[in-house]
Amino acid sequence: MAEWIQGTVSDNIHWTENLYSLKIDAEVDNFTAGQFTSLALDIDGERIARPYSFLSAPAQRPLEFFFYTATGGVLSNAMLGLKPGDHIWLKKKANGFFTLAEVPDSRDLWLFGTGTGIAPFFSILKTEEPWRRFEKVILVHGVRTAADLRYHELIGEIQQCRGDKFQFKAFVTREDVPGTYHGRIPAAIADGNL
Repeated sequence: MAEWIQGTVSDNIHWTENLYSLKIDAEVDNFTAGQFTSLALDIDGERIARPYSFLSAPAQRPLEFFFYTATGGVLSNAMLGLKPGDHIWLKKKANGFFTLAEVPDSRDLWLFGTGTGIAPFFSILKTEEPWRRFEKVILVHGVRTAADLRYHELIGEIQQCRGDKFQFKAFVTREDVPGTYHGRIPAAIADGNL
C-alpha cells in the first residue's frame, strides 16, 4: 500500500463557485507527466481520499491540482475551504498510464479534455517530450460556460513558446463565446468541423 505524506497548502485559487486550483508543497516521489495521485483529508475521524491528476510538470513545485466541487462530494467540498498553511494528505507515489509512453508515434498529437480533465494535459505540455515527438500538438478543451475556461495565461505562454506547433481549440456548450466553438466535441468531429 502506498505511503501517505503530509503536504502544506500554498494556495487555493477560487476560479468560480465550484472550480478550484490547489497548490501544495510536498515531497512526493518522481512522477511522469499525465499521472495522478490521491489527495485526502481526515474528516470526522475518517481519511477521505480521491484521485487527482497533477496539473504541474514533474519537476515543478508547488504541486498543482485542478478540481471541481462535486454535489455531495465530501472531499472536494472540504478542500475548497483549505487555506495557505493548512495540511492535506497525498500519496507519496503517483499512479497511472495516462502518459505519452502509452501514445504511439504519429505526426500530430490530439489531446481532448473536458472540464478539469484537462489537468494532465497541462502537465504533459509543460515537458519537452510532446514537442520533440510530434510536429503539431492540438489541445481541445470542452466546458459548459466561458467561466469554466481557465489557465488562459498558461495557454498563451505555450502558444508564444511553441508557435505553430501548438493549437488550442475551446468548446463551450451552454453559451456562445467569441473565439470558441459552440457545442460538443463529438458533434464537431462527426460533422467534420474538427
